[in-house]
Amino acid sequence: MRVGDGGRSLPRVQAGPVWNYQEADEQAHQFLIAVAGNRDIYQYLEDPIEHARLNGLLLLFNDEVNEAFETYLARMPTVRAQAWREFIAGGVSAEAFGPLTLQEQVDERRLESNLRAARRASVVTFFALTTPLVGLIFAGIWLWNVLSAEESNDVGRIRFAAITEPNQQSTTLSEAPMVEPRLTTSLESTVAVVVGTDDLALRIVRVTPEEIRYRAGDVAATLFQFQDEPQVVFVGPQGFAEVSCLRAAVVTETLRPLDVVTTGCVDPIGRSTTIACVGPTAIMMQLDVPAASVELPEGGSGVANAVRVQLIGQDERFATLSLRGSIEVGAGTEVVVPQIVAAPGNTLTFDLGGDHIGSCAVNGGA
Repeated sequence: MRVGDGGRSLPRVQAGPVWNYQEADEQAHQFLIAVAGNRDIYQYLEDPIEHARLNGLLLLFNDEVNEAFETYLARMPTVRAQAWREFIAGGVSAEAFGPLTLQEQVDERRLESNLRAARRASVVTFFALTTPLVGLIFAGIWLWNVLSAEESNDVGRIRFAAITEPNQQSTTLSEAPMVEPRLTTSLESTVAVVVGTDDLALRIVRVTPEEIRYRAGDVAATLFQFQDEPQVVFVGPQGFAEVSCLRAAVVTETLRPLDVVTTGCVDPIGRSTTIACVGPTAIMMQLDVPAASVELPEGGSGVANAVRVQLIGQDERFATLSLRGSIEVGAGTEVVVPQIVAAPGNTLTFDLGGDHIGSCAVNGGA
């Protein structure tokens, strides 16, 4: 299905002013139509990158096509052009959500399973040391409720649809972004696994705030849309964005990662991300969230059910050291993701509730 090497006439555009996002997407679609020729298109999507991914059009890109498309990228907004280059280069999220590294594929599911096992072991130990019969009965009822709640995965689907309705949330240049509380989480779950060869469940330990730099709850996160792209915003103490390794993963109900982005990490997992806004107390990272169900290489399909956020500790004694949180939408619930409208140089202040207030300066855009 690849494009032949000779005799093909591909459209090009002349140098000129930068298009806006709508113009860039329209031009990209016109180019994809020319590249696809008379090949069947499975489904049309307004997002040209998702359109190309769903219909396998990247298979048609060779050096000649890339060279012609570069004339288009030269006139696209910086964020859009970078997203296309990452897609064409075959980054983590550009492989049709294909196989990631071994650690990415098993880390979340194995860790969740062993965390549950560790909790059960802790409760069983408590039972062994508690002799009063009445106490055991009530503790048993409590345990059943807790484990049942842990096993249930009643989450909905996260959507980043285009915001066009007048009653949907948006933010003008002079306003602080309107945070959606239902799409906000505090990083309160501490996960620490020491290096070793013992069973994973046996290496899960407790850590002090000093070992991970920040206390549980010091950092919070929320979701926005900015320049038609999904974004995750981290807010934390003064200077945290400059020294922290941050990770966000778009996952399915079974914790299968669809996109993993990192920033500030010595040994990053996933792909580097576009930083749209950065400051000493807040940072905004671009995500790649599928608009529809995607087929998984290992079989079956998946949709984006949650965004799991982490602040990663840097300590060689630990195989895993992080503060974690999860942004989820309950089953049957539809929550509009707020949109930010801002220009380069604007300062955005995010109030995520409590003491979680942070600011950053917009450094990209049209």
